[in-house]
Amino acid sequence: MNIDVSGSTLSLQRDRMITLREATGARVECLDGALWITQEGEAQDTVLSSGGTFTVDHMGLTLILALRPSQLRVCPNRTPVGAVERLHALLSPALRAA
Repeated sequence: MNIDVSGSTLSLQRDRMITLREATGARVECLDGALWITQEGEAQDTVLSSGGTFTVDHMGLTLILALRPSQLRVCPNRTPVGAVERLHALLSPALRAA
């Protein structure tokens, strides 16, 4: 099931989680509380407090966990999902050969 929550405020209780898949470019805004964010393929995690923002910069799975009761907003990227990654994959061999 796909649910479009763009522009909506979401509330998460402590230790509750949401997942984002293939959301490169999406912006997460912590409106209240504290969020722990981890991305597939990224060694470093991020903790956001009230007023903080984070932009998803890896394809794959992104997990957002509430460290305490929190409110957040997820704003999707307006670029078609994966367009930048596909373009990079197409151009990389030519750039390496040059």
